[in-house]
Amino acid sequence: MPANCHAECRRFAVLVCDDDESYRCSQARMLNLFNWGERSVSFKAYEAASGAEAIEVLKRQKIDCILLDYDMPVCNGIDVMRTILEKYPELAVVIVTGAGDEMTAVEAMKIGAVDYLNKGGISIEQMEKTIINAVTRARIEHQLEDRSKKLLEATQKKVMLESIASACHHLAQPVTVLRTYIVLLKRKANDEESKQMLVEAYKAVELISDIIWKLNRLEDYKTEPYLEGDEKRKGTRMIKLENR
Repeated sequence: MPANCHAECRRFAVLVCDDDESYRCSQARMLNLFNWGERSVSFKAYEAASGAEAIEVLKRQKIDCILLDYDMPVCNGIDVMRTILEKYPELAVVIVTGAGDEMTAVEAMKIGAVDYLNKGGISIEQMEKTIINAVTRARIEHQLEDRSKKLLEATQKKVMLESIASACHHLAQPVTVLRTYIVLLKRKANDEESKQMLVEAYKAVELISDIIWKLNRLEDYKTEPYLEGDEKRKGTRMIKLENR
């Protein structure tokens, strides 16, 4: 924390990604100099000359916001943004464009950028406001997405458990009937081969009954890969049943 930044000062790590070295350095320097004075906000600036360098910085440092130049060689800012947001969805991306590129900035915001800045005469006050708003908005959106995902998973799990309970209810009676008939047939069987077949059939019914018993008492569940060898179900998962 800077020496003149009071105890409640919020510090943001900002990555400036631009292939223009002089512009990149000046923006980073402006952010770092913003630390001085009685302010409630400070910045720690990092630099990257390309999308590849930006990704390397993100691997090493926790970054709150990236100021990403749109017009870069090899890989433009939009493509870099897509790659970055796949790995760091919580990151606030601010696209930096040239004069007259507002439509490009709007398109960038449609696919993930939180805001944009125009290179022509960015003031430190404007940059401060944009960065703080972008980070705040990105964090809120990420939290909402995370909550929505958890709510969807909980709803899907609830529906699954209710469906399992219903299936168990409908299967229980036929299994009981099968068990009864197997016992009766075993008593009437005259040869050992028939008796042994009925013994194995009874074991199978008991196994089904045990599975129903476990499924009917599920309050939560984990999944595991489906049985190997079935190409039609490759990549699918099934409920993992624990032993009693």
